[in-house]
Amino acid sequence: MLPRYAAAGLILLLAACTSEAPSAPGPVVSGPGPIVTPTSNLGFSADTICLQAPVGGANPRDDDVRITSLTGSEIPDLSASVAYGPGQPTGWLTASFDQTSTPSRLWLHATTGTVPEGEWWADVKVSAPTGGEARTIRVHFTVKPVATAQVAVQLGGVTTFDVSPGTGTISGGGFGCDESGGTCQQSIPVGTVLTLSAAPDPNNRFLYWDTPNCPFSNAPDCVITVTGNMTVTAYFGLLGYAVNVTVVGAGADGVVNSFEPLTGIACQLVAGAQSGTCSGTQLYGARSTNLYAQAFSGSVFVGWSGDCTGTSCALAPLPGGSYSVTATFAKE
Repeated sequence: MLPRYAAAGLILLLAACTSEAPSAPGPVVSGPGPIVTPTSNLGFSADTICLQAPVGGANPRDDDVRITSLTGSEIPDLSASVAYGPGQPTGWLTASFDQTSTPSRLWLHATTGTVPEGEWWADVKVSAPTGGEARTIRVHFTVKPVATAQVAVQLGGVTTFDVSPGTGTISGGGFGCDESGGTCQQSIPVGTVLTLSAAPDPNNRFLYWDTPNCPFSNAPDCVITVTGNMTVTAYFGLLGYAVNVTVVGAGADGVVNSFEPLTGIACQLVAGAQSGTCSGTQLYGARSTNLYAQAFSGSVFVGWSGDCTGTSCALAPLPGGSYSVTATFAKE
């Protein structure tokens, strides 16, 4: 028949961290130790604990080992000490009892902190004055690399509205991307929350975001949670410009019209009095505007003044600005 301690050891035997084994841990004084030795009165629910966390991430959840007496009597004054193996980072493991007499739970807490990527280990030796030979728990701590994703930001080159593509800057989260380039792509840890901001250049305006996080939003800020590789596009547009027309001529009749891409101006002169639509906005800030003057029967077109001169009127693009022109007619 097996000795009572050996039989108890077979019952308490648990599997080690086969998937989290450290790479060639150095020798230890007691090793993880057998589950039960003939001279130990302490019983463990496990002699190997596996913890893991990403580099610089949250601490892993605490784990515990239940400690019992194999004699049937309470064992008081439990104590635990942590020993780090050769070449291992130190200071990342603490051990504490919920009570210092059996039955007890020994809680093991790992602090990720600045522990580098790798597979690390430490031994926790548990003893008591009446516990017989001390026993050891091997704690494996696997610090994994942080998963990253490629995040790219860009300025949209084509717009779906009646505007000319514009320019601006996308910033936030280390980005600083504009028409000339800059930081437009980064490798960012998955789970990172980014706040991107779109700022238009002078005489431009921000139109909208093209990203599932802020679909077609025209708010200047967009909050994005990085879940994988992604491209975020910000669309800017040039500001339009105003065109104001005045028609004059004592007793004369005529009209000033605009055509594509600026439609709507039909400024009439009837018997020397102005009427109709005499102003409009060129939404395509990068396009010119042409105005056409036509005299009616009995009248002649004299010419342009103001921002146009001569007998024709072609207004160059002027984002954010305005033009004022006067068409003069006269009676024949």
